[in-house]
Amino acid sequence: MSDILREQTLQQLGKDLGTEWDFPGAEGWAYADLRQYTATLLEKKFQRDPGGFMQWMYRIDIPEQDLRRLLKTADTFSELAEWVIKREFLKVLLRNKYKIEDLPDMPDLLS
Repeated sequence: MSDILREQTLQQLGKDLGTEWDFPGAEGWAYADLRQYTATLLEKKFQRDPGGFMQWMYRIDIPEQDLRRLLKTADTFSELAEWVIKREFLKVLLRNKYKIEDLPDMPDLLS
């Protein structure tokens, strides 16, 4: 993953997880660090504020059926963190693919 995509993914995580997201994102961080940090944050949120946790999952767009299945697994929050990171990365990729700068000018569309 390029440095730009890594940074954009961290920013997307921060946007969707709000003020509780405080990953130290220094250069050289490993994916395992991000996954562990995210898993710990998700577990704490689930225990402390189940309603807020569900809002996070909705905002990140984790399908409810998949979430129910994941909540029944032994390594629930580690697996869920994997889903969350991948979903946020996908949002970044799609946003970059369809940037407004890549669209033709409006007058060209109308002629």
